[in-house]
Amino acid sequence: MGSNILGTSIVFLIVSIGCVSGQYKNCQAAKDDGQTTNGRYTIDIDETGSLTSFIVYCDFTSSATAVTIMNHDSEARTQITGFDNAGEYIDSIAYEVSMTQIAAVVSDSASCQQHLKYECMHSALGLSDSSPYAWWVDRSGAQQTYWGGATGLDGKCACGVGGTCASDLTTSATLTCNCDANDATWRIDEGYLEDKSVLPVTMLRFGDTGQSAEEGYVTLGPLLCYAGESTTIPPVTATPTPWVQTAAGIVVIIICILIFIGIVIMLNFCLCAPWWRGVCTRYCGCCKCCDACLCCDGPSVGQVQKVKVEPTKKLTKSVSFVNEKKPPPAITYPKQKAPAQEVLVVDAPPPKKSFFIQDKNSTDWEELELLRQKEKKQSNFVADGQAVDPATGRSYAYNSKTGQRKWLDTATAVVAANRLRNAGRQRDATNTVTPTTNSV
Repeated sequence: MGSNILGTSIVFLIVSIGCVSGQYKNCQAAKDDGQTTNGRYTIDIDETGSLTSFIVYCDFTSSATAVTIMNHDSEARTQITGFDNAGEYIDSIAYEVSMTQIAAVVSDSASCQQHLKYECMHSALGLSDSSPYAWWVDRSGAQQTYWGGATGLDGKCACGVGGTCASDLTTSATLTCNCDANDATWRIDEGYLEDKSVLPVTMLRFGDTGQSAEEGYVTLGPLLCYAGESTTIPPVTATPTPWVQTAAGIVVIIICILIFIGIVIMLNFCLCAPWWRGVCTRYCGCCKCCDACLCCDGPSVGQVQKVKVEPTKKLTKSVSFVNEKKPPPAITYPKQKAPAQEVLVVDAPPPKKSFFIQDKNSTDWEELELLRQKEKKQSNFVADGQAVDPATGRSYAYNSKTGQRKWLDTATAVVAANRLRNAGRQRDATNTVTPTTNSV
């Protein structure tokens, strides 16, 4: 059983810290490895090179070959209005991976494309003009004046390539972009930018939307890169080298092994805690499986032994008083059933004669015995010694820690009566009324 636990622990440790994790050169390599679920994958374009691995979205279903998709923060349809001057509207595109990583993917891919769309009303692009209203900037920072669907043809949109653009209202000449009609009709210029040497788009610039009737909407899609030519049968590629056989994989595996060895050493020589002994006991029958914790043979470091504490048979307390030549005799208490730490509660004997106390502010008569019992319940007095008051000669119990005292003779009745300060009068058992004093 011990070997099974050890093997399970090793596998769990390796998986938990990422020693066995899928990583591919590109999305096509992931597809060749049998991946069929579209999603985000970690790729390493240059493998053992200086470029670090990064995450992209891999599409395995929309094309015969895998498609690498790199998203950005401006993919939503965006309204453009209130920018009259040429290029006054500026939108800098931020991609989820660095431009260096994008350039590596583009270079590694057979082809790349990015969709660009502009919806307009009374807003011209003017790409063919010497000072166009709109343009886009490539990855090297250069201004480009052709639109989607007209790659490499400056001043044109997709409709300008096929001669299907709207006509000029004044000259009836066919324009190079639909939006250049600049009329009250909603028009669209859109298409794919496909020159991989300049992709992706890093900035969009627009103008001619400053008047109340002028308005436009721009939509820029993600960068799509294809691993191979679009054919019905995907090309056969060599099986990629397993990641665990690469230099990076070997280094990570060595680190994992060293970490595991360190944990084993720590558990065997540093820990003898109750939780570890419990693990050993559960799986091995006793914790002798841990050489440093021989808790089957006897207590070890950190092991707690339960010891039964017997109650003390006799409790003796000596009391000393200031200005006395000899301390009063020690009091010996009888054996109690309570624990050794519990002290004996000493109470005064009942009075010889029943008294009745009447508060001057109350007409209720309360028997002194009931008052004494009530006082006893309300008090938490615990005595640990007994002495005699030299001034009055009365015996009393006391607590040496709190300084509390309690009379043990019949004077208890007087003490209890004095607690009702400013008392009115008292009656004895024969119902004879006598004044009440305020002193002991």
